[in-house]
Amino acid sequence: MGSLDRSLIAGLPVFGGIAPTDLDRIIGQARSLRIAKDQPVFEQEQQADSFFLLLDGHVRVVKSTPDGHEVTVRYISPGELMGIAHALGLTTYPATAIAAVDCIVLGWPSRL
Repeated sequence: MGSLDRSLIAGLPVFGGIAPTDLDRIIGQARSLRIAKDQPVFEQEQQADSFFLLLDGHVRVVKSTPDGHEVTVRYISPGELMGIAHALGLTTYPATAIAAVDCIVLGWPSRL
């Protein structure tokens, strides 16, 4: 995919008040990903080397319990960030994010 345009993120609350030149730098480091239904965006205990913004679709976040059950802990809607484990001081993702439908996400490296 070619370069991404800041209009993808400019209207989202998480990026509110950020100058256009800064938005250009932020979007310039993003990669666009298509995640098929039922495929993971990231998996529990995987190295938390990226964080993501859901642009389109819905994502279900599940946590595996020690006895092997999966518990849904939340749903992600367009415009929400996910996979921010590194920002919370974690080195691995504490849960798995699974596309509930075909999704489009933007991903950034955890260390910008």
